[in-house]
Amino acid sequence: MPYQPLDANQEEIRLCFLHPSTEETEAVECDIYNIPLPQAAGKYTALSYVWGDPTLTEAIRINGIEWQVTKNLASALRSIRRRGVGVWSDTVWV
Repeated sequence: MPYQPLDANQEEIRLCFLHPSTEETEAVECDIYNIPLPQAAGKYTALSYVWGDPTLTEAIRINGIEWQVTKNLASALRSIRRRGVGVWSDTVWV
């Protein structure tokens, strides 16, 4: 996975910044970054990726690298990006 290890001393979490898109079917692109938990409070939409058939996948781009995720996760990310769900709709904790 194309991201930096978490710093155990900083109590970090990883957040996913969704790049905007003008089309519903356009590929999902995002950047994953680490942030100290206290700074992240209330600044993201939470999404579970452990649902759906794990064998049905599609490619998204994470930090510029193509990565396979479940079709359900890719679809949910597209929906969040399109609808602006939540106050911090471009930032997701998955």
